[in-house]
Amino acid sequence: MDEFERLLATPPIPEALLPIPAAAEAFLVGGALRNARLHLSVTDFDFATPFDPTELARSFARRCGGRWFLLDRERNQSRVSWTGPDGAVLTFDFAPFRAADLDGDLRDRDFTVNAIAISLADHRCYDPLQGEEAIARRELQLCADYAFRADPLRLLRLVRLATTLDFSVETRTWQRAAAEAGLLAGVAAERRGDELVRLVNDTSVARGVELLGEIGAIPFLFGPGRQDSSSFFTKSVDGLRRLNTFIDWLGSHSPQVSAVLFQPVSRSLLRLGRLRLALVLGAGNHDPVSAEALLALGQENLRALQILCPLSESGFSAPPPTGLGQRALARWADQYPFPVDQLLLASALAPTLTDREAILDALDAYLELRSSDRIPDLVDGHWIASCFGLQPGPQLGELVARLRQEELEGRVRKPDEARKFLILLKEKTVDKKKGGAL
Repeated sequence: MDEFERLLATPPIPEALLPIPAAAEAFLVGGALRNARLHLSVTDFDFATPFDPTELARSFARRCGGRWFLLDRERNQSRVSWTGPDGAVLTFDFAPFRAADLDGDLRDRDFTVNAIAISLADHRCYDPLQGEEAIARRELQLCADYAFRADPLRLLRLVRLATTLDFSVETRTWQRAAAEAGLLAGVAAERRGDELVRLVNDTSVARGVELLGEIGAIPFLFGPGRQDSSSFFTKSVDGLRRLNTFIDWLGSHSPQVSAVLFQPVSRSLLRLGRLRLALVLGAGNHDPVSAEALLALGQENLRALQILCPLSESGFSAPPPTGLGQRALARWADQYPFPVDQLLLASALAPTLTDREAILDALDAYLELRSSDRIPDLVDGHWIASCFGLQPGPQLGELVARLRQEELEGRVRKPDEARKFLILLKEKTVDKKKGGAL
């Protein structure tokens, strides 16, 4: 059984899809076949049909217990998401031919390595553009001269596939990419952002940045900056490599902290991807506001990048003071707007191992004690309000801030110590007039 046969044996395809009569006219196409030949894992399956496959997809979802949803009503494209017994999530996309027949559909795709199909009926392979030979050469080549004009997002996909698969790019294809990079200006920001996210989530992002620069795509992703300067590539690549070295080190020194690097922070962008993006933007002096407008990554990512980009350039002010207990360390970390991201990046760029370990100790304490992305106060705000006879407002906020500062400086460590501090503070209050300062 070769790689393509094994793909068609992937659950729930044989049990839930192949028995449906309409599936006999369907073809498995594209990246799944490419990855199978490369012996890479396959989690996304694309099916093309000569008819509207919506009902085929819905029937498949019902039979396998998956979730069906529409991707593009106008183009009759839909998706089934299925979770296996081991918790792995597979996606199955269904779309009609993009041309009159299968041959036209394959020739209308982006790169020859993705222009391969296998029939679900008889398992016959169709490869009109010698995509399997290109896979063997590990080379990306356009299916047609008009491919980038048909969908300029393919320019970014070229860079992503070249970097994540470690493929070379055929000379004519590369020349066209460099000549037609300006077409990216007409691509929707959300689509640009989705493709970039897949790039920065991958360990090969440093090479990707270099390739983006070589074809002139960076201004269409990040806006104006100093990307024309050779120092941009030197600094961005150096920062990304330092981050990768830190990640390798972190995995064996602090697994808890290492795990948060691979958590999604919004959509499919990983926290690690956001740190990498901050390093690139900072190296090129790009404005995060312009980048967000071009990539539509969301306001939360924008706020984070506005804080992280200067940090990637100037470094961190100082590690936490020595001798602090766990809550004080956690409180020290909690004073930052994006403590996990900021302290991770600060650790990666720390000038000494001592500084790195001190910052990580604070981050570790923060992760241990946080609840809903904040450190719970030792004393509930309602107790403080009742004790001082206050309503929610500036005075209550001032007391909470005073208590947190006492924690940060290590003078208050437990709830009873916090209550004692507040009671003493109340007794020392001189001005008891309504609205007076505490």
